[in-house]
Amino acid sequence: MRLFRKPDEAEQHFKQARRYADPDRKEFDLRQAIEEFRQAITLKPEEAGYYAELGLTYLRVPELAVIRQVDVPFWLRESANRALPELEKAAAISEHVARRIEDEVLGAIDYQSLTLTEQEEVALKIDNKLKESGWEPYSGLPALSHLCLGEHEKAIRAVTGFKEGWEESLPKENVSLIFNVMQLQSQSDGWRSVDGIDKYFGMHLGSLGVSIAGDGEGEPGDFAELIEAGGWTDATALGILDQEQSPEEAREHLQQVVTYRNLGKYKDADIELQQARQIAPDLAWWYRTLCELAS
Repeated sequence: MRLFRKPDEAEQHFKQARRYADPDRKEFDLRQAIEEFRQAITLKPEEAGYYAELGLTYLRVPELAVIRQVDVPFWLRESANRALPELEKAAAISEHVARRIEDEVLGAIDYQSLTLTEQEEVALKIDNKLKESGWEPYSGLPALSHLCLGEHEKAIRAVTGFKEGWEESLPKENVSLIFNVMQLQSQSDGWRSVDGIDKYFGMHLGSLGVSIAGDGEGEPGDFAELIEAGGWTDATALGILDQEQSPEEAREHLQQVVTYRNLGKYKDADIELQQARQIAPDLAWWYRTLCELAS
């Protein structure tokens, strides 16, 4: 007798939400997308990915309003604030799952007493269990809302997990440099998907020794030493701080985006949008200008 698995209603709502949120589909409808995400979350409130996608959808509203006509029940300038609690919830669930799996693997093991080889074996086991569970590292996502709102230090703390006030132990130019790395790379990536965000945080911050998951117990000492050792001194080596910035020209491109949108020339609008993104000064300017022009 063949058994059929009952369809996952929450997952069906989630998939439908993503279809509605895709501007390249005929059924594009942000209001309906948000409603479908909400229904998925109601049915499966423990699913971090649902909150993450809803939060990113909120963040994209101003951009989508510029390249397409959108109908949402809130002011565009509210988008980043609406995104923040969703992204924070995704981060909290992600961290909780990671710690639960870590505790399950470690048990009563004294990790510090293990040899380097044994530690690597334990770390690999934890990593495999995380993958098996479908876990995703959403911990840094709230930084995007903070960047859009111009809240630089909060954005850095969201990624590093350091407590409030850690930046005071570093020279101001270093804090500024870290912020610039974050906002320029996330801007150029376009944060169009969760995968893009994971790639950004993992590749450009994780590779430099910064804790992505962060437990709020981090101390600035190691991070300061990393900077002093040269980890952040040659920022152009990352290929993300040497791009030209021209807010006037970027604004002209965005105005042309709106013109193409009104003419129904969506592909041309997308091209202009990409050109504008490459020379926009920062995410706060980008977010603010999109809200203004799309209103």
